[in-house]
Amino acid sequence: MSYAGIVVCDPPLRRVKVRDDGLFKGRSFIVPIKSPGLGYIDFLPEDAQAQTGDGPTRTSLTEDLSFYLMNYSHTEGVNWDTPDVVLLFARKIVASHYARLFDYLRKTIIKYQDFMRRQVDFKSLSLEKVETNWSDTQTLVRRLNELFVDLEEILVSLGIPLERPNPQGISSWQDVDADFQMLYHTSGYARRWAEEMNSAMTGLTGIAGNRQGLREQGRARHLTGLGLVFVPLTYIATLFSMSTDVAPGGGRFWLYFAIAIPSVLVVLVAYQSATWVERYFGGRSSDIGSAA
Repeated sequence: MSYAGIVVCDPPLRRVKVRDDGLFKGRSFIVPIKSPGLGYIDFLPEDAQAQTGDGPTRTSLTEDLSFYLMNYSHTEGVNWDTPDVVLLFARKIVASHYARLFDYLRKTIIKYQDFMRRQVDFKSLSLEKVETNWSDTQTLVRRLNELFVDLEEILVSLGIPLERPNPQGISSWQDVDADFQMLYHTSGYARRWAEEMNSAMTGLTGIAGNRQGLREQGRARHLTGLGLVFVPLTYIATLFSMSTDVAPGGGRFWLYFAIAIPSVLVVLVAYQSATWVERYFGGRSSDIGSAA
């Protein structure tokens, strides 16, 4: 018995447009014909792949289906008597794409974790860089959540149980149910991994913010010190300007320095003493609170 049918496939993705907020919002980019990393891994057994010595183009589902149907019509174990063979190859191609995607996302998570690891000191860590990585992590978590839901819908629509596949029950490479079950559980692990990294990145954002606050506090302290020096000088100069005898060039101009310099020293000592007292009693109260 012979069958005739039409397989309707989406056209290849040629261009994408960025709709999210950011530097590239509204811009469109051309999608390369060749997939990164040579695309998905061929799912056929090695002895079957050796028959042609070449793989699919990996540019569209239409071309890949044509390749498998034309070159592997005599593969052992494949039932060519029914149109189900087309569905078999279509499902294997989709599952292989998901596997390659999760491999890419796993490497992305590791890259972001390396950004947080191997850090002896966070002094040189800029808040802008941390915020950028935090934003990318949010996008990654959202993407993994979407993939998890998509895979769950695929398993439900195909009537595949949402349970971990039994390795002993996998008979051959044609077991597509096991592929999607493993992808479903892999997506769940990746999603939890990304959420943990997101929490760590949020904590790192707080650390970087505190660091920047301390740096700004240090600059404010320097400005306060300069104000403590120049304010007494300005006040005394204004006071002495009421008399021409102590003005520059006057007979008692030396009184300005005799009064101004000790006044500045007294103000600086008083400020440093108040700062020391505040730190001392603040440290004492924190030690008492921790001991209690």
